[in-house]
Amino acid sequence: MPNRLISLLLGAALVAGCSGKPATSVTPSSPTSPSVTVNAITISGSASLVAITQTTQLTVTASLSNGASQNVTAQATWESSNTGVATVAPSGLVTASGFGVTDVRATYQGMSATVSVSVAPPTSGTILRYDVDANVPVGDLAAITAGISNGQTFLAAEVGGDIPVNLQLGITVRVVATGLGNPSPNAGGACCTALDDSGAARPFFDVKHRDWDISRPPGIATWSIQANKEKTAAHEYTHDWAWSLGGLTFQPPRRTVDWFSEGLAEYIAYSTMIRLGQMQAANVDAFMLSSAIVTGQAARCLAFLENSNMSGAGLWPGHIGFLAVKALVASNSRGTLSVRVLNQDIGAGMTFDQAFEHAFGLPKSEFYRQFPDYLGSIGGPRSCN
Repeated sequence: MPNRLISLLLGAALVAGCSGKPATSVTPSSPTSPSVTVNAITISGSASLVAITQTTQLTVTASLSNGASQNVTAQATWESSNTGVATVAPSGLVTASGFGVTDVRATYQGMSATVSVSVAPPTSGTILRYDVDANVPVGDLAAITAGISNGQTFLAAEVGGDIPVNLQLGITVRVVATGLGNPSPNAGGACCTALDDSGAARPFFDVKHRDWDISRPPGIATWSIQANKEKTAAHEYTHDWAWSLGGLTFQPPRRTVDWFSEGLAEYIAYSTMIRLGQMQAANVDAFMLSSAIVTGQAARCLAFLENSNMSGAGLWPGHIGFLAVKALVASNSRGTLSVRVLNQDIGAGMTFDQAFEHAFGLPKSEFYRQFPDYLGSIGGPRSCN
């Protein structure tokens, strides 16, 4: 009987101590033993920001006297020497509030460390994110990145500024090689698009799509296929630029009409390539006029081409739109800045007709009346339907 009682008590003790789970060791969150002290702390994480409201997470690591190291970010006390440049939360999250430089200090167990945080707009390059499938050829990706970068430079130098860096931080360029085009419902399987289904900027390129690797028309266009790919990338980025100003959305009336939207993207993209010397203006003009005639765009009035894509007519109005936008820019005292004014006005709430007259100095209806004569003067038809 005594032996049986001892066995029962021992079994109960084992059950109470383990509860059927293996024992685990626990590392204290901070050195509590008098023999373990903090020798130093260090701060890690990106300390360079390029846009107001951009954030970066800083981390504090404590070096202990026993040779171990420990993440003490949440236990540290944080402060910024200039909150007008950046603020820091108790978690170590830094938020840019203005351009300049500030010291961010972390203190733990009597030890301090400081890091200099700078907030300054980028002087070159791009801060767009790229999401690229592994099977995308290197040359195609290079054409996309170069085309977008060159488009950014042109917009900054010639059209009053690029997409603000705050907005660039939220843009991801998607590049695939499926041959199926953009699968989004609003994209229709297109090779290359600028907006996602929500209407936000999200450039998309399918480098295996039949419309991506297009041979140049013999006798007219003298530029390389690679230059044409760069032009296409700049075209889609121009759509995103118009979106950033409020001039390109899915919902009317706060949107540009089709011939202007596509014509503007073509005008900026080709102008970018001409500025770089990769295309010649005369060849571009001849190609756009010839293409407008062959496709039937030149025979259609601009009023019809306002909603050609949306109506299902299947007539993409980019070639004739290029010629119309070029004519508008050439006859306007603002030059290329006029297209920025129009997009900004639409973003401020104007209708396209109101913004058109403000930007170009004549009513849209009058431009429509004059355009066939202009088109005829450069070799196109003098009437439209």
